Amino acid sequence: EGLAGALYWKDLISLVKELGFSTPYLVSASHIEIQKAELLRKTGDVKYASGTYRFFKLPFCGTDERALVTYKGTVTDHQEKLTFDSVHTFEKDKTVAVDGELALVLKISRFAPHFIVQPAECKVPVKDGAQQYCHLNPFQLADKLGSSIQKCSKTQKDGPCEDQTEATRKCVETKS
Repeated sequence: EGLAGALYWKDLISLVKELGFSTPYLVSASHIEIQKAELLRKTGDVKYASGTYRFFKLPFCGTDERALVTYKGTVTDHQEKLTFDSVHTFEKDKTVAVDGELALVLKISRFAPHFIVQPAECKVPVKDGAQQYCHLNPFQLADKLGSSIQKCSKTQKDGPCEDQTEATRKCVETKS
């Protein structure tokens, strides 16, 4: 993690969309807690978070067609369920509705052999709407996961100063 190379998460999303990638899919996030006094003086009250995103390069002929997808359970070590990102967890043989962009990602990416993607014949509810903020914001996901990384200097003599809590909970669906 390099604080000097940090990018505001909303700028990252704009940049990748401009370059023709899908909407990012936030996989994990942690707060970065600066421990070294010298760095704290320089950064002040600025808060940092580390986010891991999935990006997919999509063809220009994207679709807004919602679809029904079924995970086959064929990804090694994920036979019962596949946690795709912080919002989407696919259970084996369970059909769920997804938006058109995610359907396209699942059809053309390395995940294609692991999913059955069918057009939705009627209007089907997609759970993504209320979760978009959590889906993209690494600060909010890190809050929900309760995870943080203690960040020191690379020159610290005591060795690495990282303590990351692992968590695989997905975002809690907001009830509206």
